[in-house]
Amino acid sequence: MVSFCSARSRSWPRVLVWSLADDDLLLGRSGADLAALQHLLHDARHWPARGIAQPGRLEKIFSPERTPAPASPRLAPDFRQRGGARLLPGRDQGRFHLANFLLQFPVLALYRAPFFALFLPEFLARGIFRREEKTLLVGSIAKAAQLRRWLRRKAEMGLRTVGIISEEPLDCTEDGIPVLGGADRFRSAIEEHGVTQVIMLFPQFTELNRNLIATCDQLGVRLMIVSDLEEKLGHPVTHFDDDGFRFVGLREEPLENPFNRAVKRTIDFILALPIILFVFPPLAVIVWLAQRLQSPGPLFHKQTRAGIQHRRFDIWKFRTMHVANEDLARQATSEDERVYPLGKWFRKLSVDEIPQFWNVLRGDMSVVGPRPHLIEHNSQFSQLMANYQVRTFVKPGITGLAQVRGFRGKAQTSKDIQNRVACDIEYLENWNLTLECGMIART
Repeated sequence: MVSFCSARSRSWPRVLVWSLADDDLLLGRSGADLAALQHLLHDARHWPARGIAQPGRLEKIFSPERTPAPASPRLAPDFRQRGGARLLPGRDQGRFHLANFLLQFPVLALYRAPFFALFLPEFLARGIFRREEKTLLVGSIAKAAQLRRWLRRKAEMGLRTVGIISEEPLDCTEDGIPVLGGADRFRSAIEEHGVTQVIMLFPQFTELNRNLIATCDQLGVRLMIVSDLEEKLGHPVTHFDDDGFRFVGLREEPLENPFNRAVKRTIDFILALPIILFVFPPLAVIVWLAQRLQSPGPLFHKQTRAGIQHRRFDIWKFRTMHVANEDLARQATSEDERVYPLGKWFRKLSVDEIPQFWNVLRGDMSVVGPRPHLIEHNSQFSQLMANYQVRTFVKPGITGLAQVRGFRGKAQTSKDIQNRVACDIEYLENWNLTLECGMIART
């Protein structure tokens, strides 16, 4: 909704009323809320004398004729006859509703603001709900050093490291954390220091560690385990649950969610169908005429490409090269003699890619995704990048993140391939509707 505040005077009551109007969903659009707006605006006629606002425009906007009726008259009788408002003089009712709004709005705003979900828990932990958490580390001193930054940050929220249980013959760590002894001192260390939390550092799940876990349960001590799975695998990991089982994967794949795939397929169909019906026919006539003049032969060019999970399919393009061409695997360049003159313009404007929307309708491709390469090129590029084939986890596309970022055309160096594959993997790991629509718009 457009703000109702003028550029020269953004007085707080006018901004306040704009916020109320903009958040009618937040307030439920009940009759009582709309009545509160009416009385607030009624009282606004007294604001100009105090240099606060000019109510004329607001009353016009929120006139009774433009105020939606409540869903049920039973739910929203005249607000003046309800609750404490009926005890107030008419002139003071606006102030009553204003005060009522000021009390409720902060809570509603907190509920609606996404960033509070990120910062509010830490704010509460540092302030209102701050408590001392006496923590005992279990593991090697070298592993404890990896948690140095985390321990310092959590110390501001009340975490206090009382010591570390380690078999190493040292008195303390580099950070001054005292070494309280070996595993035989575990129970006594908890009892002597009043430990409320134990953190096991990258443990091997031996019988000894299982006993330590059982001891924590017996003493009512919270136990957390720091995993070094990423370090062992040499790759970031992700965790997910499915049908009662806990799995560890090497990457996030939003398109493994059937709902996300259905959304993406719907977008593909909505875009591809009108293009095939209305854009493709006239372009086909134009390309056919150009071919008749400069390079007679078939209208289309068909190639076998590798798709999702290495499945092969035939991709269709408008032919832009002369028919007598043996070297199809060699990538075309801007001055390629194999391309007829108007074909260069078709390639530059990506007109030759339009028939691929038929592949999209068939389900071989998507509008957005990694570009499908020739089978010969896949073999070559796989030798340049160990994770090249990861891009086959999703359907190939007519456009993609690499193309939007300018990594298109002939790959001159191995760096060009690496940039494209990095974009393809970034896309499949971070897919969302905003990213999808954004790339379509930018294309």
